[in-house]
Amino acid sequence: MTDDLVKFLRTSTSAALNKAAADRIEALTEQLEAARADAKEAEAYAEELEAKVATLTAQVEAMRGLLKEACDDIAEYVNADYPEEYRAQYPDMDRRYRRDMELCRRIDAALTTEKTND
Repeated sequence: MTDDLVKFLRTSTSAALNKAAADRIEALTEQLEAARADAKEAEAYAEELEAKVATLTAQVEAMRGLLKEACDDIAEYVNADYPEEYRAQYPDMDRRYRRDMELCRRIDAALTTEKTND
């Protein structure tokens, strides 16, 4: 009878351990599936962000080009309004020229700074 009791205890202990292990495996499997779903969602979000960054980068480059073009146009008008030979001869024209060209200098500085930051 003791052998039967020992056998019974072993099988019931073994069954309980197997049940606990199976429950743990099931819980870990559920966590793994949830983590995989989160990873897929994060990957999709990362791809979406990369696409937005690419779009914004293209827009910034386009705006940078337009700003440079506008700056060049302003500089041409200012140079036409205050020719170099007159600026050298008349200090007041030189002051106005420098005042009007200040915007172009600031734009050039900003564009140069942006290019070095990229």
